[in-house]
Amino acid sequence: AQTLMELLLFSPPSEEKLPSLWEAGKYFELSPDEFRQMNGFELLDVLFENDYTKMALMTTADMETLGNPSLAGEGALNMIMSFGQSWHQLRGGSHNIPHALIRCFKHHGGTLLLNAPVEKITYEGGVAKGVVISEESPHPEHELRARHGIIIHLSPAVALPIIGEEKVKGISSGWYRKMKEWDYTGHCSLTSHFLLKKRPPWRSAAWDPSISNSLIIYPGWDSWEDCIRSIALDHRGEVWKIAGKTGEVFDVSAVDTTRISPEGYSVLSYEVEYPPLLHKYGGVKMWDDRKFTDEIHRIHTERMAELIAGFKELVLESTYLSCIDNWRRN
Repeated sequence: AQTLMELLLFSPPSEEKLPSLWEAGKYFELSPDEFRQMNGFELLDVLFENDYTKMALMTTADMETLGNPSLAGEGALNMIMSFGQSWHQLRGGSHNIPHALIRCFKHHGGTLLLNAPVEKITYEGGVAKGVVISEESPHPEHELRARHGIIIHLSPAVALPIIGEEKVKGISSGWYRKMKEWDYTGHCSLTSHFLLKKRPPWRSAAWDPSISNSLIIYPGWDSWEDCIRSIALDHRGEVWKIAGKTGEVFDVSAVDTTRISPEGYSVLSYEVEYPPLLHKYGGVKMWDDRKFTDEIHRIHTERMAELIAGFKELVLESTYLSCIDNWRRN
């Protein structure tokens, strides 16, 4: 398993590595050609008899958006990459990770500017020498000079106008094309957050008490056929036929008692992946239509009410972030 994960997830991508990816089929007694021609559903049908096992593994693969499980080759790779997924929770919450990095950054003399969106990079002699900050920023200096270089950490589509299209073209026409045509057509998430009066009493705890100690819970499909049908509908952009069906429920208070308030309050989050571009509903701008997103949040609420006893009475407050909200925070 370690060798397989090293090959698939923890080594640099390259065209030369592609043939060796199909060799991964040997771990399942499949030839490279058999594995390359197999999609994710077929692989699970070959490996497992139990539909619940297949649905559990497909849920992880689908939520992690490592590829389209319906496609030959890509679907099979998607499935085996999901086998190596594991989850951990940092005590006090994941936001402690950037806080620790910021402390380290400041310790070594770094200066952090908040509310300072970068508009563009400036160049001298073809070399990046500074960044121009938006005029809306409250900071008095609107151009910062680099002593050694500039590191940019943004999505390609966001980074391209900041770097400058002509600059990228001059470096590599291939890079420019990839950044210009960056594919956002996979998944995006709408995450509903609920402030609860107490820890959630899961209905399934009656037959599986361990759910009350689970950090992440995947609400499942009703059947293997329903799973296959739902993923097909997802790739067709059918939002209302898949809304709230399955996703990732984060109950961090189950493993981190610091996330429970003195009053006993805790937060439960439900993240569901959706087709981002919404062609048949009016386009990506619909993620800014609160009537549209409010309805998705309502469906998420109903889904949680199916799984948690007395859920609606437990909710003190709720809110959500759509994919476009998250993109804006990039």
